[in-house]
Amino acid sequence: MEIERALVTQYGLMDAFVVPTAPQAEDTNESIARAAAMYLANRLKENDFINVGYGDTPGKLPNHLATIAEHPVSCVSLTGGVNNYLPNARSNIFNARLYLMPAPLVASSPEMATAMRSEASVKEILRMIRLSAYTLVGIGGMGESATILREGILNKGDFTLLHMQGAVGDVLSHFIDKDGTLVPTHI
Repeated sequence: MEIERALVTQYGLMDAFVVPTAPQAEDTNESIARAAAMYLANRLKENDFINVGYGDTPGKLPNHLATIAEHPVSCVSLTGGVNNYLPNARSNIFNARLYLMPAPLVASSPEMATAMRSEASVKEILRMIRLSAYTLVGIGGMGESATILREGILNKGDFTLLHMQGAVGDVLSHFIDKDGTLVPTHI
């Protein structure tokens, strides 16, 4: 309780929830997603929408939330990359509605990104994002196990270049340095 109060004060948060370390390091993201689902399940109202970001941990959250929520959960993808948002095959109960951005996570060119943002189906998701009650994102790392590298979204060369430019992580594929400043990139 002490650490949560300190985080709320230090960062100007409304609330904080500290998740204990998982016994096995490879279970950390799963533990965080499960805890986030429990946290949200107690706060969601029946018609709330939740924005969900791309990444391993946020991608696990809808599965956990949909199995414990009292009423259907509505999740809106914050990015393209549809595969990351699809239900986990292990879920035997999936009480959720998914609203997915029909686009890749990374466009092949700035012109393609502009064209995709002009599509009616993408515009509809962007409108839904603004109306959601909660937004869940992860902070991706710059290590060999980074989701964006492991899933082939970025190649090793782009990843190395970003690292050399000072990137220490990403939020929704927007790379940041140690101070949280955006790293200029062609991606």
